[in-house]
Amino acid sequence: TRYRVYLNGGCDGVQIVGGEISGASQGAGFWGASNCIVAMVRGIDNYGYEDNAGSPVARSFIEDYGAATGQRNNQVVHCTIDDTTSSGIECAQGMIGSTYAHNTFRNCMIASIGVTGQGTEYTEDIHIFDNNFYDKSCSVVGATNVHFESNRFYDIDDEIALYFQYGATGGKATKNTFRNCYKTLIRWGTNDGYAAENDIVSSAANAMGIQIEGGCSGFNFVDNYITMTGTNSGAIGLGSNTVLRGGKLSATGIHTVQLGGSNVLIDGVCEILNTMAGASAIDLNWSISNIRIVNCPRIWKDESGPVISVQSTTRLFIEHNTIEHADNADIIKIYGTGSKVVIDKNYHIRPDGANGISDSGTGT
Repeated sequence: TRYRVYLNGGCDGVQIVGGEISGASQGAGFWGASNCIVAMVRGIDNYGYEDNAGSPVARSFIEDYGAATGQRNNQVVHCTIDDTTSSGIECAQGMIGSTYAHNTFRNCMIASIGVTGQGTEYTEDIHIFDNNFYDKSCSVVGATNVHFESNRFYDIDDEIALYFQYGATGGKATKNTFRNCYKTLIRWGTNDGYAAENDIVSSAANAMGIQIEGGCSGFNFVDNYITMTGTNSGAIGLGSNTVLRGGKLSATGIHTVQLGGSNVLIDGVCEILNTMAGASAIDLNWSISNIRIVNCPRIWKDESGPVISVQSTTRLFIEHNTIEHADNADIIKIYGTGSKVVIDKNYHIRPDGANGISDSGTGT
């Protein structure tokens, strides 16, 4: 059976409340329906179907699909979705204002929630709130202003737990919790993102707490708490035109904060800690410019390696920070061909014999 409930042709205000839906391809399909609700439904063991040629077809348990008509304000709330051959909820093209809240997702083979938009069938203002995600990630492609708030991501076995991909501008991730996930927790492959008050703890190898792909810009990260203890794993990677404020960031695998873009402000971050031999709390080993690191009360490093590593950076200002090294190594190491580097009014804490500032570069 392809559908248990199929709404099409301008349906409005349909409510599906309580009970269990199982054995279908798609539990509920909202195709051209607005102001509809699925609430307190258990979606169990939905396995897809065979088409007329006998080929298997996987469908999401709930598909919220507006196409060019632009349906609005559908809700999926207080549901349990367990075992589907595609996504738990597929928010397809043409959706505006949908809300998915207080649900639990398990054993979804493609994604827990996938949000898409394309061309004139745009998707925007989707709110995904207070859900439990197990096993599979969530992703956003080509949609605007999609907000993940106060969700819990557990045991995600995909490469990226929450992925704002191509065209997903204005994506927001706030107050989410990430535990025991396979690799990177939040990643942007598009411009203009916001992440605040997320609680990220990971022991996964080769991971990042928050990562921006190359060429993407325009981000604001505020009061995130990130602890990364896996091999070759860092807390946050910053792109161009980015602000990083508040919170606490820690890594024991590689550099805690890595800068790969220009026009970056790091302001008032409570703690930036690193305990990996040879790595740094802040790494600027790129040909970037217009960087300010200011007002941070604790930038701290244990083991070998400088607290802040600078190479080929132009117009760099490091001011009014407390920078601490627990080992006999450099506080700030400058090398390469950068210029216009200003280091002023910082409070350095270091053991006897360690350098405050080591300048082996050819810049000014």
